[in-house]
Amino acid sequence: MQGDRFPARPTPSGIVRFCETGGPEVLKIEDLPPAQPGEGEVRLNVEAIGLNRAEVLFRQGRYLDAPECPSLLGYEAAGIVDAVGPGASDVHVGDRVSTIGADFFPDARELR
Repeated sequence: MQGDRFPARPTPSGIVRFCETGGPEVLKIEDLPPAQPGEGEVRLNVEAIGLNRAEVLFRQGRYLDAPECPSLLGYEAAGIVDAVGPGASDVHVGDRVSTIGADFFPDARELR
């Protein structure tokens, strides 16, 4: 399933970050090399993210937690696993997965 449509990531990834609060104009797209997954982690080739009111409030500095520079948006994502770190035994390259930030469910440790 990975094949031509989901190649391994040899090129930089476009990541949206911001270093100041405000409107959409504070968002910057940065090309960064893809990080290798650490112990118990996987890396996703992200196909979709969820952005909602919480992300808007966070970007504006009006959410429960203050953003730290640089900050990212999008706690929810869906995609294809393209790399697996040591100790991540239940997930394999090519698996379709979705995720939500660990801050929302601090006791969650497994992808299902």
